[in-house]
Formats: sequence, structure tokens, C-alpha cells
Amino acid sequence: MQVLKYIEDSFNSFNLRIKIELIILPLLILGILIFFTTKPNKEKRVSNPNIFERMKALEMKEEMVSIIKNIENYANKNFLKIKSISSDNKNIKIELFANKKNQIKFIKYLEDYNSFSKIKTLFINQRKLDIELTFQELYFKNKIDLENKIAKLEQKTDINFKLKAIIDKKVLINNKWLKINEVFNKHKLININANSVLLENEFETILLKIYKNENI
Repeated sequence: MQVLKYIEDSFNSFNLRIKIELIILPLLILGILIFFTTKPNKEKRVSNPNIFERMKALEMKEEMVSIIKNIENYANKNFLKIKSISSDNKNIKIELFANKKNQIKFIKYLEDYNSFSKIKTLFINQRKLDIELTFQELYFKNKIDLENKIAKLEQKTDINFKLKAIIDKKVLINNKWLKINEVFNKHKLININANSVLLENEFETILLKIYKNENI
């Protein structure tokens, strides 16, 4: 009791500023200890779904029957002859006859039809166009420079390719030996078979055989 009495008398003898500091200091130390010893609750981060994944998950609302009708209307207005057109699930196959310039315009029309349209396969054989169009998902597209493609087409000159030999992984076309992915007169060699090869550029795919050459 004498110790407590001594502490109380000593405390009463201090001035007001020291009394306040003696009261606040322990509280301050306690607060610092609590701050550093208590682990803060980690906030749960809610990650927003990737915007590209959300867009690709969108589904096309237009019916395939309506799309086919619009394609047929476009062909009729532009005097294009559709030999056959059919749909399977979200794919449309078209066989069409037109000159090269109108083929390019038709290809651009299909590619730009809507945000889901994408050309899956494409084969050009002179005036005949075989094309498969898919509408499986939303696509991020590169703009087709139609005027540039037509200008290139008008500058294009037909070349008489002759496949003269196939030896191992090399072929002799006209007077030039080529390997896969090499280019001859703006046509890339894309495939070599036992008695035929495939050449391709942005307008056509050409099948060359030892005895007969064809466009496909």
C-alpha cells in the first residue's frame, strides 16, 4: 500500500503535460503492438471475367435460313450463279460461278456478313468458287482491302506452269527446282505428293500433276 501511495503522490506532483504523456504513451504503445501483431484480413479479389472470353461466348441470334436467303438475294442482284448452297449446324457451303473480280467481292461480302461470319475453306477453279462459311463464334476480323485485291488481280497474268519432275523433297516446275514453302512467280509450293504438287497464292490453288495440270 505504501508503494501505491508513493506512486500516487509522485504522479500528483507532475505537471499537467507530463501527466497527459504518461497516460497517452501506454495507449500508443498498446496500439502499435496490436497493429503489428494482428494480421489484416485479406480482401477477396473478385476478378472480372476476361472481356474477350465473354465476347466469344456470345451466340448469333440470326437464323441460318435467313442468312442463306440473304446470300441468295445478294447473288441474284449481282448476277452470280449459285449452283448449290446448304447448311449444316452453323456452317454454310456454297458452290458458285463468277469471274475472279466478282468472286473476290462475294468473298468479302461473306466475310463481312456479320460479326460471326468467317471463311473456313475456300477453293477457286477459274470461274468456279467453292466456299464454306462458319458462324461458330464471335470473331475479331482484319479489314479486307477489296480495292487492293482487285487491283492485284487485274495485274495478274496467267502463267503456264509445268511440273517436270519430283525427286525426294524437291520438284522441278518449268525450269526451277523448288522445296516446300518456296515461291515461284508469286505462287508458294505448299504440298508435294508422289505424282503431284500444290501451288497457292491469294487468289487460287493450283494442282500440278506430272502429266496434267489443274486449278482447284
